[in-house]
Amino acid sequence: MQSPKGTLLGCRLAKATLLNRAMRCLRAWRCACSYHSGALRPVVAFFATVLQFTELSFGIVLLLGALEVGRRRFSGRLGREHGYEAPVALIAALAGLAVAGLTLSIAILMGEQLPTIMPGRAFDTAIPVELLIVPLGVAVAVMETGRFLALFRHRPGQIVASGRPQLIPVNESKRAS
Repeated sequence: MQSPKGTLLGCRLAKATLLNRAMRCLRAWRCACSYHSGALRPVVAFFATVLQFTELSFGIVLLLGALEVGRRRFSGRLGREHGYEAPVALIAALAGLAVAGLTLSIAILMGEQLPTIMPGRAFDTAIPVELLIVPLGVAVAVMETGRFLALFRHRPGQIVASGRPQLIPVNESKRAS
């Protein structure tokens, strides 16, 4: 006598049982990974809080970089060059790249479509507002990187006046006799 697994019906029953087990495992995994009721809820809440403070700190760094750029536009004592400007520009450039990367990765993880030409969006916003942060963050990074390179090449502390007096040539006709 043949075993039920050797028959066509037995093969279908084994596949159905395997599929049933896989579906139960998938449902159990979804319940365990659910934010509202599951084992990962404290982990998700922790990383959401870390992400909030990370974005807030990057925003503060970008604001300080913008204030530093604005301060240099003034004349006189307020707009004088300082030695800390190059590192501030480099940190602001890195913060701009980090904000752009965070925003893009969150948008992709949430299933946001990248901006494309779509006739269905003719009367809708062309680009999601969240994704507008990405090119702005990259632009800030490029601007601050250029500022860093310009400030790094010209450091105010490295300019030393020569101890030798500068000779000014005098015309023969204006020479006193």
